[in-house]
Formats: sequence, structure tokens, C-alpha cells
Amino acid sequence: MRILIALLVVCVGSAAFWASLDHRLNAPDWRGQLKGVSYTPSHLYTDADHNEHITDAIIRRDLAQLSTVTNRVRTYQMGVDGYGSRGSDRIPYIAKEFGMKVSLGIWLGDNAAWNDAEVARAIQVIKDNPTVIDRVFVGNEAIDVRAELTPAQVAGYIRQVKQAINNKKIEVGTAEIWNFWLQDRAKEVAKEADFIGVHVLPYWDGVSSDEALNYLANNYEKIQHRFPNKRVIIGETGWPSEGRVKKGAVPSAAMEAVYLRQFANFAAAHNIDYYIMESFDQPWKGKIGHEGAVGAFWGMFDAEGKAKFNFTGPLTSFAQWPTFAASAAAGTFVIGAIVLALIPALALEGYLLVGGMVALVVSGALFIADASSLRYVDSTAIGGAMVIVPAGLFTALLLITETAEWALSLWRRRRIGLPTGPMAVQPRVSIHVPTHNEPPVMVMETLNALARLDYEVG
Repeated sequence: MRILIALLVVCVGSAAFWASLDHRLNAPDWRGQLKGVSYTPSHLYTDADHNEHITDAIIRRDLAQLSTVTNRVRTYQMGVDGYGSRGSDRIPYIAKEFGMKVSLGIWLGDNAAWNDAEVARAIQVIKDNPTVIDRVFVGNEAIDVRAELTPAQVAGYIRQVKQAINNKKIEVGTAEIWNFWLQDRAKEVAKEADFIGVHVLPYWDGVSSDEALNYLANNYEKIQHRFPNKRVIIGETGWPSEGRVKKGAVPSAAMEAVYLRQFANFAAAHNIDYYIMESFDQPWKGKIGHEGAVGAFWGMFDAEGKAKFNFTGPLTSFAQWPTFAASAAAGTFVIGAIVLALIPALALEGYLLVGGMVALVVSGALFIADASSLRYVDSTAIGGAMVIVPAGLFTALLLITETAEWALSLWRRRRIGLPTGPMAVQPRVSIHVPTHNEPPVMVMETLNALARLDYEVG
């Protein structure tokens, strides 16, 4: 009976703990169309998918879905190298079918041949789709973040594209992280650009979700003040739904929803042009390691196109708590029943202590599983788990075993008495007195006291 009572108490406590993690979030509804979203196709799980498996069918399906939330997408590359097109250059042609605009991206790096191929293909695509392309991003974070080109080189590519397309209706510029535009060297790029493309991603700077919007607004204002005669646009902003905590920034689908709802309303109120980062999760980014596991989880939709959250309606911080609470309670009850049945009888306090440790271990395992970004698991992650899981099980077993020993020392109900009686022969005893810098008088008194012990040796 004591075991059952203890298990019920710790299971209820475990479920209550998970329930306590959920609370109402304050986020305004957003019912309008988003001004723009960054777009890389869905269903790209590996780097090979990203490089080789972008098809018209995938693009068409994606744009049909995105056309319900926005009428404009931003791309990042033409996907053209020495081996031909990777498929990204087809996006403007298909966007035309849905009446969507495309802000075309040209990927620039330290490979001049690649850059020339990207620029040449982009110019052709623009000429084929002059009413679809509204803006051209010549390079993306090529100067400050990746440090592959100089400001002068990017400015040169901007001039080249502007001269080639010769279309005043299409803006040409580039995009860099926000603090680049506050540096003196940014002036050389800004002079040639029709717009200033600013990336403000509060998560990467470790800003909490409560301060994220103010952080963006302050940095946007600084850049607008620095370039009063240029159009300043938010080239990227968003929030990841999974991944590691970075200082005060906590990734979750709920926090992503809060940030994007707040930002969309803020941008509309202040007439700010922007692109949300991003349309679909990109599991391949998490695999190549440039952004860590969090790089896979910036999409408003997952890699299969399922929405992660709603732009209207109530939001809570941990809507999945019932699943975790039920799992924690069930795991605690089953494992706890086995452990408590195997140890000798304890008082209720002892059973509560051991049961509480079992509940802690089970909830810890659930936390680790939730934080491990198992959504797009691959063979590498499975291999790592084969090493980590046994180590975790050993640690859990050690914690439970040590707790059981502690409980047995304090609350064991029945103890086995040792037989007593006269000994035929008393064993020899060796007494050692460790000393270290004690006063000599103290040591002498200790030795004299030991010498007075009455112990007969047979």
C-alpha cells in the first residue's frame, strides 16, 4: 500500500510539473498577407537534395501553398554552376502561374566562375520575367558574415547587374547582417545599391523573445538614420522552432508564432518592407553544420509543408504539455513500481524519495528527447544516440541506485540483527593516528588515551 501511495504522489507531482510549464502568451492576431517570405523549396533533407533534387513539381506545390499567405518570395541563388542548373532558376517562371512576385537572389562567393554563371543566368531570367521580378539581391551576407568578397567587389557586381537589366522598375541591391550597415565600409556598397537589405535575427544575438521586437526596431531605426535617402528593407527576420537555447533566446514553435505575429503587425503599422525567414524547414542545413541543428527549423511550415502554428487564435507556451505529462506519469509509474518492488521494505518517506528520483530521471529523459531535435533524424544522429543512450541509462541507474541506498539507510523497516555473544579469542587490532600539523600536546594526549584502552589479546 505504501508503494502505491508513493507512486501516485510522485506521478501526480510529475504531471503537475509539466502542466506548470504552459502559460498563456500575449500575441496579436495577424489576418493579412505577409509582405514577403524567404523561399527555398520544401522536402530538402540532405545537401544532395538541395543541390540536385529541386524539381518543378516541388516548386509548383510550394508556391501554391505560399500564395495563400503572401504574394512574394525571396530566393537566394540561381543554382547554376559548371554542371548546369540545380532548379532554383525555375522559380520565377513558375511563380508567374500564381501571380506572385519574386525577389531574385544571386549567390556570390569566392569562386569567380561560379559568380559569373550566377549573374549570367540571373540576367536571362530577369529578361524572361520582367513583370515577375521586383527586386534583385546581388549576394547574401558575402561580405561580413562569410567574408568571401570585399565591399568593392559586391558593389561591382551590383553595377554589372543594373547595367545589364537596365530596368528602373527593378531594384538592385544586396543583403547583410544589420551591424554591417553601421560600418564605414558599408558606404561603398550602399552607394551602388537601390536598397539596403538588412538581416535582423534576434535569436542569433541571444535576445529573448520579450525583447526581440524592440531589438529589431532599434537596429532598423539606426540604419534608416544612417541612410536616410535609401529604402531600408528587412531582408530576413524570424525565429526558430527548435534547437539549442542561445543566451536568453529560447527556440520553440510558440515563440516563433509570437515573434512573427508581433513583427507582422509592427511592420504594417510602420510601413516596413520585409521577408520572413523562412517558408519551409530546411533539414539539410542542420546536417551540413553551418548553423547547427537550429538551422533546420526556421520555417513557418515544416519540411513536408505542415503549418507549425496559427497566425490567429490563442497561444500558449507549451501546448504539448498533456503528452509530456502523460508520458512522464506513465514512465514514472511503470519504472517506479519495478524499482520499489525490488528494494527491501521502506517507510513511506523512503518510497517517496526513491519514487521522486525515478520521476526526475524520467522527466529528464523527456527533456533531452525534446531538446534533441529528432524531427529530421538521420543515420549520423542515430549513431550518436547509440553511444549517448547507454551512457544516459547508466547515469540514470546510478542515480536511482544511490538514492535507494540512502533511503535504506534512513527508512528501512526491517533490519537484520547481527548475532552477539562472547568471543573465544579477541582479534588483534592496529590503531593508526593520522596527524598533520596538530599541536604536539594534542597528539601526546591522544596517544596516551589510546594507551589506556583496556583490550586483551588472546
